[in-house]
Amino acid sequence: MTTPFISVIIPVYNAEPFLSRCMESIQAQNYLNMEIICINDGSTDNSLELLKKFSSQDKRIRVLTQENQGQSAARNRGMQEAKGEYISFIDADDYIKNGLYDYFAENAAKVEPDVFMFNGDIIQENETTSFFQQSMFSDNVKENDVFDYRQITNYFYGNQSICNKIYRRDFLLANHLKMIEGKVFEDTYFNFMTLVKAQKIQYTLQSFYVYCNNNPSSTTKTFSENAFGLFDVFEQMEQEIKKMDLWTYFRYAIFQLEFEKLIETLGMTAAQYQKKFFELSQKLLTRKLFLLNNKICLKLKDFHLCHYLLNYNFNQFRDLVLLEQEKNKGGVSVNPIPMFSIVVPIYNVAPYLPRCIKSLQQQTLGDYEVICVNDGSTDGSGAIADEYAAKDKRIKVLHQANMGLGAARNNGAAEAKGKYLIFLDSDDWLSVNALEKMKETIENYNSPDVGLFGFERYVLEQGAFVVDKNIELFPEDKIFNFHDISDTMYLHPCAWNKFYRREYFQKNNFKFPTKVVFEDLLVHTQVLVQAQSITVCKSDLYYYTIREGSIMNSVVGDKKIHDLKIAVKNTLSYLKEHQVYNELKYSFGVFVKNAFNMHLSKMSEQQRDMFLQSIKEDSEITELLQGAI
Repeated sequence: MTTPFISVIIPVYNAEPFLSRCMESIQAQNYLNMEIICINDGSTDNSLELLKKFSSQDKRIRVLTQENQGQSAARNRGMQEAKGEYISFIDADDYIKNGLYDYFAENAAKVEPDVFMFNGDIIQENETTSFFQQSMFSDNVKENDVFDYRQITNYFYGNQSICNKIYRRDFLLANHLKMIEGKVFEDTYFNFMTLVKAQKIQYTLQSFYVYCNNNPSSTTKTFSENAFGLFDVFEQMEQEIKKMDLWTYFRYAIFQLEFEKLIETLGMTAAQYQKKFFELSQKLLTRKLFLLNNKICLKLKDFHLCHYLLNYNFNQFRDLVLLEQEKNKGGVSVNPIPMFSIVVPIYNVAPYLPRCIKSLQQQTLGDYEVICVNDGSTDGSGAIADEYAAKDKRIKVLHQANMGLGAARNNGAAEAKGKYLIFLDSDDWLSVNALEKMKETIENYNSPDVGLFGFERYVLEQGAFVVDKNIELFPEDKIFNFHDISDTMYLHPCAWNKFYRREYFQKNNFKFPTKVVFEDLLVHTQVLVQAQSITVCKSDLYYYTIREGSIMNSVVGDKKIHDLKIAVKNTLSYLKEHQVYNELKYSFGVFVKNAFNMHLSKMSEQQRDMFLQSIKEDSEITELLQGAI
């Protein structure tokens, strides 16, 4: 059996908690014909002492030290020092499974591949995924076949790690391939160029590498200004491909690699740099897309994400797309009296609930509690909420038999301990800085009873945002009451576009009507009429999803028609009882007229005739509608 000499290169920077695991996994290999080169890159913890301990026990281990220059410089130093026929990179916070080098020697080394690729496990939270699948390769390529870049075009879209590969050292030297120093995206460039230039590539689907996304000091956790180095890496990669006269062949692969990597990096970039990074990404991809065939781009994997980046503004993209990249934050502390209590009623919303909850976990202000009320869901929504609650102490789940949205909100509000209440529908979500903006407004206006805020509609079927500008019609930079907004009070009579001082809400015993559809209308009226202090946050903080199957977009049945009329009648009674009917008659009448017209368009002819007849016979509603003309 061929036993090539392998140089294992490990860059080390402040990896003390994980280093022993990594080193022991290499020493545990049955394969002995290797050297282990550890480059201590200016660690300030006990990493160097650990390395010295291992090297004193194993003559194969060499420890090199240097001032902190970054992972790329450390890897390049390791390649300069390497004596092996083959080079294997391992990160100090990861480890390898036994049998890797034996497998390579038995199945690959005999054909002297330039690059040998092996699979691995990516461990993140409680989830494990693979580095790549068979679909990355052409159908005619099987494990241990020898091939080149023409059979792995799809691979360039996927994982860019260099740690799941073994490289022939003479191949690297002949092609002058090394890491770009001073950048944190050295894997992207090195991986692409080695695979493009390699004439003999082999792979196995067997998993030998374990990537552990659990090191808080890892360079791949959070980027700051170094995120912008990605644009330089793309530029250099493009120049090299053009030198090889392969730009036409790779232009779509590179375009996909660019938008996938840009979106991934954007999600891991510190907040103060995200907007600029987003704008530069838009500029780059817009220029690239202009030179490509749009019909071909539409067929690219996950091109819809690129479409969102190109067509959404920064806030919309951040609050929709980047949420999918976020992790649960289970280790946060819980304030016994948090700033906000967020009540989330849940009924059969399994496809949308994760986005809703993630939008809360990603808030820039973490001082809140979430009260999910599972209203007898039959699609597993309750289990999804329980799963999030098990990982995040701020989330509590109440389970009840199906009683309707009003009862779910009431029961959630009764459990609330926060200073302010928010009602968030489970197919909607909040902007990531929503709570921070609300808190600023609350503090600026001395804890008002109620705050209003702007929102955007998200049309699910079209993936389109529609900004609602009616919030601009409300007073700005002042405290007011309902008298100041009598003409605009019924523009959006919803529960979810407000924050409520909990003491005010509970002291007045506000309750949503139960087992009816239009439960918001009366509470909206009561809350604003009785409030001594109302204010406005004119930022768009809420995303309201318009989708088929939601309560408001469902088929109009007889009960829904009946509930609409009852909601109007109950609100009329309240306005007259509190002697504010004349003041609010016009605004309320316009709302009722629009609501009736919207639902009339969805009724059957028989329903429409019966409804119109019932309205004609009701003198109160007839008078209200006449005043709205």
